Amino acid sequence: MNKSENTSPLLLKRVDELIRSHHGYLQENDEIYYLGEYTVPGGFQCSPMNQLIFNYKKEANRKGTAEWKYKQEAIENVANLFKNSIFNTIDLCDRVTQATLVPVPPSKSKDSPEYDDRNYQMLRILAADRDVRELYLQKQSRQALHYSKKSSRSYKDLVTNYALNEQAIYPKPKEIWLFDDTLIKGTHFKAAKEFLKLTYPDVPIVGFVVARSIRNK
Repeated sequence: MNKSENTSPLLLKRVDELIRSHHGYLQENDEIYYLGEYTVPGGFQCSPMNQLIFNYKKEANRKGTAEWKYKQEAIENVANLFKNSIFNTIDLCDRVTQATLVPVPPSKSKDSPEYDDRNYQMLRILAADRDVRELYLQKQSRQALHYSKKSSRSYKDLVTNYALNEQAIYPKPKEIWLFDDTLIKGTHFKAAKEFLKLTYPDVPIVGFVVARSIRNK
């Protein structure tokens, strides 16, 4: 799948049958790629990837503080990692030219002071000259999954809170590439795929995450 093992510090790997069962909502026909692994629990000091994710997901209430620069650096680093990896992956470097790149929306709605468009910012750096669109948004702010007190939130809870961005649905995408930070159970991917298939039933939907989560033994 990779053109060269020396062209990028992190090469994309595809979720396969050996690890798919660790992400409960994923199905056999799901096409999802990840750059590395995020250890849970582990904290930012556990690994370089943990630190990258920790900074990438810094909350909006940290804006204006000295640490905000680390979030901006993380967004740029993630964009560059994806760029290097996608364009050095034989299966993907040709497809990206016709793909619509879509950020998975944050847990907060656009009118919330806590709104964090890190995935959208990252894609504008990754592919400023390509088709980047916010195809869908949150209707209302909700608690982030990793803060939820529920042991298992259904992906359908997310689907019911999604709304199409009517200003972005045309032209019809040839492929939809969804970008998010972490893959845990696959809840966001499952929800997005089901929701977008209502509008684009014959359009392939592919997932990209910075890291898949693994448990610290």
